[in-house]
Amino acid sequence: MTFKLDIPELPAVVDGFLDHVNVIDGTGHQLFNETDYQLPLDGFNLDVPAEGEQKVFDDTLDENTTTLFGAYRGMDSPLLLGEDTNGMVHAAYDRAESYSVGRKVQTLVLNPAAVDITPTPGTPVTNPRFALGLLEQWARDTSTFAGTISGNALALHLVEDAVKGMKTILGTDVFLASGYGSTGPDARVAGAGQAWLYIHGRVNVWRSPRGKDTHAPDYRANRNIALAEGLYAASVDSFVAAVLVGTN
Repeated sequence: MTFKLDIPELPAVVDGFLDHVNVIDGTGHQLFNETDYQLPLDGFNLDVPAEGEQKVFDDTLDENTTTLFGAYRGMDSPLLLGEDTNGMVHAAYDRAESYSVGRKVQTLVLNPAAVDITPTPGTPVTNPRFALGLLEQWARDTSTFAGTISGNALALHLVEDAVKGMKTILGTDVFLASGYGSTGPDARVAGAGQAWLYIHGRVNVWRSPRGKDTHAPDYRANRNIALAEGLYAASVDSFVAAVLVGTN
């Protein structure tokens, strides 16, 4: 026979993805339709041309498009557990949200836009200062907007010697996105001892409420179905680049 016992609450894993991106809660149509929006004018100042030559003017602003996705958690349990199952499912959803959203953003938003700046494609950069320098210089040569560096736990450990207080020596913020997988730009897969490290502009995540406590009891079958589900839209502003880092 199984007895229900009260136990201390288990500590949740730390994953900072949603703490370091621009989260917009409670939006409407953006969660159901891909949406275009304009970015501020970017780029660099031009040399004044010689006499008689024409100046070149920017005539359009860059457009960005959001990407849609969803997530859910469900539990099918005996009625004996009662409506506690609703709280269990929603708590589990909340703990895993940052991980799952980070993975979707990497797959659907960052990778399609990212430029792989690994000097020799497929060969990881083993010097952490070189890897961070490549990313930071590329960002500064590409945009006048600030960049942020993100990677999964393995990637951040591989460059930890050049990161202090979750910042590079130049002050660029670095954050953990443990949901990032091994597949990077152009479907290139990191091997053993390797990981992808990204630099990017602001990441935006539009997020729906995860729903009210939703459950559907079936008394005849002694079942209680609990569900937590959310909708998301995401985008990255300005630029994305990635470098493969590794031990050898």
